[in-house]
Amino acid sequence: MRRRLIEALTYPRLLVLQDNPPGDCPQNGRFESSCERCRECDLGQECHWLSCLNNFNDLAEKPIHTLHASLLYSINLIGMRNEQMGHESEGCSCESCNWVRDAEVLSTEFSTKFTWAFSQDRRTVALL
Repeated sequence: MRRRLIEALTYPRLLVLQDNPPGDCPQNGRFESSCERCRECDLGQECHWLSCLNNFNDLAEKPIHTLHASLLYSINLIGMRNEQMGHESEGCSCESCNWVRDAEVLSTEFSTKFTWAFSQDRRTVALL
């Protein structure tokens, strides 16, 4: 499950990087919550989310619920992007709309397994 969550985060990360190259940022894409520029920037949340995902090697060490939270954020982010571009969420077969639908299935699967594992034995959660 961890590997699938990490893989699913690749697509939205690439889209955000494509739309907002780090070179366009005075902070070079390094979000800093104490920085006034970052707090006032239009990309604040996206930049923060991206900075949390920037080191993919690090993702294997992140708690699985953090990966799932990142997936939920990216589903909303890409979904809003698709809506702004006039995509019909149900009927559109573009890569972006397909990604959202697949990510929603993965999120539901995670939620089901996590809830079941947690109700059975908290130690099981670590195995997901």
